[in-house]
Amino acid sequence: MPRSRTNNHIAVPVTEGQAVFEMEQGSFRLSRGDMLLLPKGLERSAPNSPEGA
Repeated sequence: MPRSRTNNHIAVPVTEGQAVFEMEQGSFRLSRGDMLLLPKGLERSAPNSPEGA
């Protein structure tokens, strides 16, 4: 996902695998069972990576 600002509040549940979100506050690695809450107006991105990375 390219860097952009959220238009709404967003909840990101991770149901399998891993994800890395880059935000104004830093990078966050998430894995199965984690949930990330993004407030409206936050600048964020989530680069794609190969499976298992």
